[in-house]
Amino acid sequence: MKKTTILTILSAFLLLGLSSTGVQAATLTTEISDQKFEDVTLLKSAQAKWGEATKDLKKVNHGLRKKAVFGLVPVRVYVLEVFAQTPEKLVKTDDGIMNSLKDSGPMMLHITFLRDLPGSKISDAFTDGLKSNKINVKQLPEDLSHVINEIKNITEFKKGDTFSIIASWTEKGGEISLHQKGAEPKVIVGGPDFTNQFLSIWFGEPTDSKLETLKKDLLK
Repeated sequence: MKKTTILTILSAFLLLGLSSTGVQAATLTTEISDQKFEDVTLLKSAQAKWGEATKDLKKVNHGLRKKAVFGLVPVRVYVLEVFAQTPEKLVKTDDGIMNSLKDSGPMMLHITFLRDLPGSKISDAFTDGLKSNKINVKQLPEDLSHVINEIKNITEFKKGDTFSIIASWTEKGGEISLHQKGAEPKVIVGGPDFTNQFLSIWFGEPTDSKLETLKKDLLK
């Protein structure tokens, strides 16, 4: 095999968020609180571990994601809890939040579903969020496309299931770890804009008024 062909293959793997050095997803440990919200028992804290590096994650806030279906009364979709290593560094304003995410990281988004939903519905909603933030969803960057496809391939999230997303920043770019109940965690490695672009779904320009309400609750 020619050297140029080998380099092309390696480049393709890296673009897909795969690593020739075997990057592993963060190990996640959570602690339950005695607080409830929308019938969901909230977490008190979380801990993410990459090899020997351990990061304690503190609660930022939580909120309810509602969604209007066919223009009717909004239904409850999920409870979202947000954690960060240094939440005090978050600038909790519309103008400041996105630029402060990296300073507060790594971050964890902990989702508890309030209804049965196929992964394709969630991935479609996330794609809409990316579109609202001026990301070309018809030609998604490979790292974002990989995350969306991983979520789309999940057959179904059942009511009460949890799904955690750990977002982190590295010297060369960013990483997203996906932690689904009963499945091995998966990690996607991306470019320098990867993590912020994905988090813009919740902290950037909202797709609708109900997501705007969730964002306001998270920034309290």
